[in-house]
Amino acid sequence: MGSGNSIKSKKLTIHSDRGGDYIIFDDETYWTFKWGTILKGIEVIVMKEFGNALSAHLVRNNMSNDSSKHFDISKDDGYIDVFVKSHVIEIRDVNMKPRGICRESLEKVIFAAMRIYPKQCKETVRWGCVNISSNNSIAAYYCYVNAFKKNGFSTEIKAPESDKQENFVVDFIKDIHMVLNLGLMQKEMDMVNRIDHKHILNF
Repeated sequence: MGSGNSIKSKKLTIHSDRGGDYIIFDDETYWTFKWGTILKGIEVIVMKEFGNALSAHLVRNNMSNDSSKHFDISKDDGYIDVFVKSHVIEIRDVNMKPRGICRESLEKVIFAAMRIYPKQCKETVRWGCVNISSNNSIAAYYCYVNAFKKNGFSTEIKAPESDKQENFVVDFIKDIHMVLNLGLMQKEMDMVNRIDHKHILNF
């Protein structure tokens, strides 16, 4: 096969840690995290950004048995956007049509961003923040606090007293400052040369 027909190799690693059981596809400029299967799973993409920064985005969450709680970015179901730069992880935007999956979805997006950031940007995440402007601020607050808590953060800021808020800022401190090891944890394969294509990975 000539170089003109060559296929770019992607690295696939399988992991089992505090984030659960998941795989990472490393395509050099972006990373795809997948939990579960294509019929029942969660998918997050992490992308390089200008200025030694990363962004992370929810692609899919169809873990629930209730199809009304399924999220698919390709079906215009909304978005979860997280940004990491200069040791700070920030929830930039959350707008989801499906109800009841905010915390679980955001937890995975934050986790994925924090998994890649130390390796790619050579820095640790020290604190986090979110600016809440919403007519459902109390529910948003608890979603964000619980998602951050699952990733080792805490806050001293209490919930807003009313639902309608503008620029209600919540800061989070990382309770454990530890560089995540992005090395091999179970198994590494080359997507092109070493995967047995007779055994399809259902994601």
